Amino acid sequence: MGGAGQAAVAGIAGGRLRTVRDAVRRGLPLRAVLRAAAFHGAHLPAGQAGAVSMGRYDRMLFCFACAALAAPALAPAVATVAGAGVVAAPDTATASGGAAASDTATGTGAETPSRRVAAAATLSATALATSAAAGPLVRLPDGLAQGLRSGAVEQFLGLPYASAQRWQSPEAVRPWDGARAFQTLPPRCPQSAAGLAAGLEREDCLYLNVYRPAAPPAQPRAVMVYVHGGGTTNGSANDHDGSALAAQGDIIVVTINYRLGALGFLDGGNYALQDVLQALRWVQRSAASLGGDPLRVTLAGESAGGTVICPLLAAPRAKGLFRAAIISSDDCLHDVDTAAEAQQRSVTLRQRLHCADLACVRAASAAQLIQAGGGAAPAIDSDGLLRDYAARQIARRHWLHVPLLLGANRNEGRIAGPGFLRYDQQRYRQWLARLLPPEQAERVAAAYRDEHAGEPHEYAYKISAILTDSGMRGFGGCAIPPLGRAAAQDAPVYLYQFEDDDAPQGAAGGFHMGAAHAAELAYLWPDGGAFAAASAQLRPAQRKLSALMIAHWAAFVRNGNPDVAGQPAWPSLRQRAGYRAFRPDGGGQLSLDDYERQHRCELWRQLPVIMDRGEAQN
Repeated sequence: MGGAGQAAVAGIAGGRLRTVRDAVRRGLPLRAVLRAAAFHGAHLPAGQAGAVSMGRYDRMLFCFACAALAAPALAPAVATVAGAGVVAAPDTATASGGAAASDTATGTGAETPSRRVAAAATLSATALATSAAAGPLVRLPDGLAQGLRSGAVEQFLGLPYASAQRWQSPEAVRPWDGARAFQTLPPRCPQSAAGLAAGLEREDCLYLNVYRPAAPPAQPRAVMVYVHGGGTTNGSANDHDGSALAAQGDIIVVTINYRLGALGFLDGGNYALQDVLQALRWVQRSAASLGGDPLRVTLAGESAGGTVICPLLAAPRAKGLFRAAIISSDDCLHDVDTAAEAQQRSVTLRQRLHCADLACVRAASAAQLIQAGGGAAPAIDSDGLLRDYAARQIARRHWLHVPLLLGANRNEGRIAGPGFLRYDQQRYRQWLARLLPPEQAERVAAAYRDEHAGEPHEYAYKISAILTDSGMRGFGGCAIPPLGRAAAQDAPVYLYQFEDDDAPQGAAGGFHMGAAHAAELAYLWPDGGAFAAASAQLRPAQRKLSALMIAHWAAFVRNGNPDVAGQPAWPSLRQRAGYRAFRPDGGGQLSLDDYERQHRCELWRQLPVIMDRGEAQN
């Protein structure tokens, strides 16, 4: 027996090794401790046999067998001990004989120390198998984690990636001792008084969920880190079940929480952006432990998720944390505050809380902060995390030069349509007059004169189309091609548009939503979360479209381009390509001229960009 084994035997005999934690603290290899537990139990003096028949040595053996997750090579050792009834120690001269031979030679079947060890080992092996069936086990840099298996996917839910005091930068998680189960979804970050009261939300919310294929990888898998949408005031990692993307795409999917509302953005703090950076650092440290490749990490997000990602494309401190990005329904040009605007948000919050200073705001409860309301947005700050609108940085070529998958939905603005159902021509004209000078308002009215003319809810459809095409809501529209062309100066860019007019988003008062904002999420995240109900309504042709989109997204994560075997090549804008249209009838590759005609981009290029987020409200 080697030195580690002798030290383990001495530790067990002296009562210093009773748990896995004791062994880990002393730096002893768990295989050596397992062998030592079996060895010591098999070689006890005969007079002590009765006292230890189910004593600490058998418990040690059981304990370490169950802990084989910490050193997977323990499992064969347990099986060997159980099968032979002797110490499975290749570094001992009597590994196949010794005490076991003398026990069996008696032919009496009497219980002996070695048989007790063998029985304990058999029980241990069974417990190990049961533990593995209960959930996969991995050793992360922060500690031992047990997840759960669901079909062909393993899930680790609610892993902590950071901790943070209110309005402070996030810090790395402190490692934990022993094994911890991560089998339930974590709390959301504060966003509603009801959620806080029910315990579903709390300020300690910097957690993430991991989804990975259960089958062992042939090589380390690519990783997608997903940032949820929700207007930077709502949503959570739990909205997106990554099982389908992981299983069908052979990738690891990580969905993250980040601080929302005033807790994430007060006074230009950009704490939410810092949270995402910290999550990316966690992935860099932990990817290999999960079977992932830290050099193939793609950062992805939709809507507000894109709003959070866009600044990181131009942030020097994000360099090396991801190699590609997917931005859906965000143009990297809106929803960013200047320093003055961020300061004004803070003043407004203090007024709503009836606070004279920041100390009073810090003392407010999360529920009070939520009740005070107000918007939230990343802010141009003094420390350089966000220096300008990301679209401008990209146009100046001051960004990270990573491949981009970029796109939006055909009818983005219809998400707001139900708010305009009662509009008639007069109210429609008044709405236009609030947006534009008279001559420009007249041009817009003329351009959209035939949009759903004479149909029910005609003006709701017109306004929805204007919101889509102009990009004034920051969803995309005519702002997407210029962003793509600017980025294509330095990196491959792949454009898409989701165009399923019958996407299952429901309707309000007979208003047809079509491919509205967020409609594609039921296709990309069909296994659960916030989009399970919509996904369940997908017809066979739509399910095929879902599988195709998942295949393209996963290919981009794996390879940095979205090409899929058996499908037409998807050229990048560098190759003067157009965009990929996703429809149940096939869609395919269309020209940017087609896209710009759909969205009347020639008109909007001649009109001022509307930057005020409040101007498009009803």
